[in-house]
This record gives sequence, C-alpha cells and structure tokens, in this order.
Amino acid sequence: MKNKTVQLVKTPEDRPNPEVAEQTKRRNFSAAYKRSILEMADLCAEPGEIGFLPCR
Repeated sequence: MKNKTVQLVKTPEDRPNPEVAEQTKRRNFSAAYKRSILEMADLCAEPGEIGFLPCR
C-alpha cells in the first residue's frame, strides 16, 4: 500500500482574501420596475396579499 500525503494547510495563494470591501454595491431598480410593483400592490384586495409581492 502506498503512503498518500494529505495537504491540510492551504498555500497563501489558495486562501480567500480576508479583507472585505468598505461599502457594498447597492442594487438599482428602474422606475418602470418600481411602478410595476406599485401597480401590483394597488390590485391587492385581501389582507396579506401585499406580503406575497416580493415572492412573485
């Protein structure tokens, strides 16, 4: 049986960069998308329907 060497410690090149960005990139939504959300909200008639809008 051959001896297999297992590398437990990763080399510095394999490790992810531990530093984080100072500020994350924010998502931008178009005016048309925002308008469509408001139109769907206006169509909601039953209690709790608006809560399901983000799921659509």
